[in-house]
Amino acid sequence: MVAKNGPAASRIKSGKGMPATLSKSHPYKKYEATPEWKALWESMDDLVKNKDVTETTDRSYIVGYLVQQLRHKLR
Repeated sequence: MVAKNGPAASRIKSGKGMPATLSKSHPYKKYEATPEWKALWESMDDLVKNKDVTETTDRSYIVGYLVQQLRHKLR
């Protein structure tokens, strides 16, 4: 299941042909252009497509948090 579609979100292709949302407003904007963001976003696509993960939170928050943690912990 893909979480939270709404007027404040733009659609990005996700697994199962369903769009994941990229929230226009989230605290992780500064990470969106990073290689980590792209890799994690695409990995989430795979996990959702294979039904290994069900998203209940906007993907922007999931991926943003993971990128933030990676960068912080790998310093």
